[in-house]
Amino acid sequence: MTDPSPQFDPAAALMERCAREDGEEAFSELVGKFSAPVLNFFVRAGVGINDASDLTQEVFIRLWKRRKGYTPGAKFSTYLFTIARSVRIDDLRRKDSRRRTEKTWLENRDVLEAKPERPPHADAVRRAVAALPEKLRDAVELGFFQNLPYAEVSQILSIPVGTVKSRVFNAVAKLKEMLEKEGIRL
Repeated sequence: MTDPSPQFDPAAALMERCAREDGEEAFSELVGKFSAPVLNFFVRAGVGINDASDLTQEVFIRLWKRRKGYTPGAKFSTYLFTIARSVRIDDLRRKDSRRRTEKTWLENRDVLEAKPERPPHADAVRRAVAALPEKLRDAVELGFFQNLPYAEVSQILSIPVGTVKSRVFNAVAKLKEMLEKEGIRL
């Protein structure tokens, strides 16, 4: 009967080596030893071979990222397949979320694909905005068209909120002036 404690688990010893300077070589050994069993775990769970290969890579990416926090408590294979199970659950959740999104999109396809009615003079407004100086145009684009609060526009443009307000005020004044020249009153 073998002792299941980590000091007798050669894979656990390899994992402990992964956290040290010679970790890449030890990690390579772990990948070589366990990639086929992990791949088979996914295939037997009903995952297609291409997806199973991707999930296997994800398991070893997570294993590498967690190498320094690894503390042997159970057999290494238990630790590894716990990560594999977690990767599988995450994959199922992503796919379920994607299916729900696709279902919602299909149910609302008519609404989502319908072209919104353009407000009158939309093209003239866009041309006028494009003609604004860049500083004013950025403030209007972010504040009005992207509907961001002034505090957020301030952070994006790296200027004080007061400057954002001033630029928007000046931009609106210039836009009114340009549009009135085209006979458009807002």
